[in-house]
Amino acid sequence: MCLFFLWFLRIMDEKNKQNLDYWRGAGLSLFVKLSSWIVMPILLAVWVGKKLDVKFDSEPKFFLITVGLAFIASIAGMIVSALKEFKKIEAENKNNKNNL
Repeated sequence: MCLFFLWFLRIMDEKNKQNLDYWRGAGLSLFVKLSSWIVMPILLAVWVGKKLDVKFDSEPKFFLITVGLAFIASIAGMIVSALKEFKKIEAENKNNKNNL
C-alpha cells in the first residue's frame, strides 16, 4: 500500500512539473507577443514621426499623429492577439476535459 502511494505521488509530481512548464512557456509566449505589440509600433511611430517633422518642418504635428495612430494599432493588435490566445487555451482545456 505504501509503495502504491509513493508511486502515485511520483506520477502526480511529474504531471505537475509538466503542467507548470507548459504554463510558464505559454505565459511567457503571451507576454512576448503582447509586449511586442506595445513596443514595436510605438518605436516605429516615433522614428517616422520625427523624420516627417524634420522633412516638413512641422515640429510636433506628425510626431503626435503617428504616435496616436501607433497607440490605436497597439491596442487593437493586443486585443486580437489576446483573444486568439484565449480561444486556443479554451480549445486545449476542452480537449483535455474530453480526454479525461
